Amino acid sequence: MILSLTLSACVSNPPRPVVQIVKYDLRVNQSSRDEIFSDDVGISLKPIMLEKAVTTESLFASYNYWNPSNPKQNGKIRSILVSLPVFEVQVTNTSGQAVSFQKVAIRLVDDAGNSYQAQLKQDIIDFAGTQLDSMQSRGWAMDRAVALGAARNLKLLDKNYESLPGIIEKRILSFDIGNISNDNAYREMFKNTKYVRAMIYNVPVKFDQAGNVTKVAKFDFLFDVIKK
Repeated sequence: MILSLTLSACVSNPPRPVVQIVKYDLRVNQSSRDEIFSDDVGISLKPIMLEKAVTTESLFASYNYWNPSNPKQNGKIRSILVSLPVFEVQVTNTSGQAVSFQKVAIRLVDDAGNSYQAQLKQDIIDFAGTQLDSMQSRGWAMDRAVALGAARNLKLLDKNYESLPGIIEKRILSFDIGNISNDNAYREMFKNTKYVRAMIYNVPVKFDQAGNVTKVAKFDFLFDVIKK
């Protein structure tokens, strides 16, 4: 009888289901490394996943917006500038020459064969401008200079990057994945992905005394997708 009452209570008042959001991490594969040196140049990659990205202020533009016809309608936006995941890149240049990335090709490839190009700084500035234009078309005013300034100040690794001799410098490497500011799309991307490979081709790593490039190298990083 006691058992029957217990079962009845469970059926009429079922516990609320606990919804657990799956978190993902990128871990360097055992056959790979997160830091690679080739002659006079070293490059390391550290993934910045969703949980760390939200606390990395340099990835965001924070600015005020308001309604010109009703000043009481106002607020502040914190908008991410890049698609996730991004990588923190450290470039070590022990040569006596500046290393130009003008002819460097950078790709992110997953196990399904999808390939994503690295974002250019101008891509990020243009996207931010489009978002601001959309807000303005709906009647809002905003700190446009502040928002675009955050995009321009982002220390990005792209074709316009140049590593100075004897310098160790950190940059952000972002790819045109298309899930910008959409954490559901970010999670969906990793749902069926086993690994991603970040490849940086044609990096000048050796020079002659006249400063001419005598050797280029490929830096290949393999990361396994881990559910946390």
